[in-house]
Order: sequence, then structure tokens, then C-alpha cells
Amino acid sequence: MPDDAPFTIEVAAPWLPDGLAELRHDADDEGIRIVGVIVERWLDGSQRYDGTGEALLVARRQSDGRIVAVGGMARCPDVGGALRVRRFYVSPEARRHGIARALARRLIEDAAEHTSTITCNAKASSAAPPFWESIGFVAVDTDGITHQLDLVTAPGAPAMMER
Repeated sequence: MPDDAPFTIEVAAPWLPDGLAELRHDADDEGIRIVGVIVERWLDGSQRYDGTGEALLVARRQSDGRIVAVGGMARCPDVGGALRVRRFYVSPEARRHGIARALARRLIEDAAEHTSTITCNAKASSAAPPFWESIGFVAVDTDGITHQLDLVTAPGAPAMMER
């Protein structure tokens, strides 16, 4: 990411970062529970994004340090050996500024060191399927997921995300 980018991408583990409450409020206002689920599962210990290849990342606005996006990568329970993009959310004010693409790129690049298959469930919004497809994911008919990225057959996928 260029030094002059209006945001930074940071690893959120091993501690859940301060500032997720504001992002949770944004998501809740839209009727989206994604950020709340991250906090709840982190606090109860059921999902800490600390397994092999797993990660929880946040995007912070450089001007004031506010967390404006979050995304996780965890083991996929539906496809053996795959990792799955989980709990991906960008606040409304931060959309259309390249944050989602930068966050997805970082998650995928890091996950590529551990797997050749990445999945997601893009049912959260009507904007989700076109976004994931724009970076190389393909719609699939598999229980529990809607899209899959095969890094072997689509080795240029991380490069496609730079567009």
C-alpha cells in the first residue's frame, strides 16, 4: 500500500483492537451483525483467528485512526484444506475508496502461503457477489459457501485485485 494511502491495514490479533465499537455501531445501523459476531466470538473464545493461515485485519483511517473496515480469514468448514474469508465489513463512509479491495488483497496474499483454495459466503448484501467476482472468485454450488478462488487455476488473482 502506498505511504500516502488514506488508510492502513493492520493485524487485529492477538488482541481485539479498540475502536471496533464504532464500526459495530455502523454495521448494526445497517442491520448487519458481522462486527458484533466478531466481538462476541472473540470474547467467548470460539473464534480468535489464531489457527494456521487465519487472520483478523482492520483498516484504520490515517487522519484520525478510526477503524473503518474489518475482515477475517479462517478455516473453511465446508471445503477441506481451504481458508474462508469471514466477517468482512466496510463502513458506509469508507466505501468506494479501495479499502475493501486492499483488505481482501492482504487477506488473500497472506492466506496463499497456507492454501490454494479460498472460499467465501457472499450472501450478506447484493454488492458482495459482484465484489468477490471482480477479484477472481467464482460462484459455486457448494453447501455453506457461495464463491471460491482457486489460486492454482487462477494464479493471477492477487494481480487482478490491483485493477
